[in-house]
Amino acid sequence: DPRVLTSDDIWKMEKLPSSLAVVGGGVIGCELASIFASFGVKVTIYEMMPRILPEQDDEIVSLAEKFFQQRGIQISPGKPVENLDRIKEEKVLLAIGRKARITSFQDRGLATENGAVKVDQFLQTNLPSVYAAGDVNGRYQFAYVATREGLVAAANIMGKRMAIDYENLPVSIFTNPEIASCGFTERQAKNQGIPVKLGRFPFSALGRAKAEGKTDGLVKVIAEAETLRILGIHIIGGQATELVATATFILKNRLSALEVEKVFFCHPTFSEAIMEAAADAAGQCFHLPPLKNAT
Repeated sequence: DPRVLTSDDIWKMEKLPSSLAVVGGGVIGCELASIFASFGVKVTIYEMMPRILPEQDDEIVSLAEKFFQQRGIQISPGKPVENLDRIKEEKVLLAIGRKARITSFQDRGLATENGAVKVDQFLQTNLPSVYAAGDVNGRYQFAYVATREGLVAAANIMGKRMAIDYENLPVSIFTNPEIASCGFTERQAKNQGIPVKLGRFPFSALGRAKAEGKTDGLVKVIAEAETLRILGIHIIGGQATELVATATFILKNRLSALEVEKVFFCHPTFSEAIMEAAADAAGQCFHLPPLKNAT
């Protein structure tokens, strides 16, 4: 169908369409939907799962859907797109993901698994002199992961014995508003039987966000109920993709909500929301109404 575009084709467009259907509500689909909507294009996201961004925290996704719709992005979830008969938009952007092209690798004796080159924790393949870093090994399709994998593989090639560690991997989603996360979602913690305490701090109560007119969003902290050790931090709103670095450091060092609450955060900054959400999880956030702390 001449209407269909990929994420390669859109950079060759000479004019904006009046309307765009984005097939796939994952990270790339939502990012490109935000870009086109900001130019005034009428955008609809078609996602076969019940919700867009299925890997993210349910509460954050609910807010994302609300904010997207406020920005003119319509969402059609729960139905796979089997043909284009029901899609009436001028252009259709296919954003359902990519997979590695590995046929030539198989011809050279490299072992593959689930459509990717198989590697061990040292990123070594079944051929001792060959290592695989980046999307081709099927682990994570993130540039910063590929960079780290390249460094680990190079170190091992030079004779070191360095394993790759994917624990506490942050995710940044460059939508409007931005979304970022690190660690367990609320659902993941409950599915593992971990009792949790939740902390939230809305950007509407944050001085820097109010000053910049970016009050949509919040920081959500998921802490182990008994120890208050932070298991996950999820952010939607201004500077989320920057704030997640702090979240990753907190999880990497296994800090508790009480420990984070005692750290000095400059004012007025967006990062204060992390401290405030941690304080809320510990029941000590005095910048929220008392009723909020009691629930």
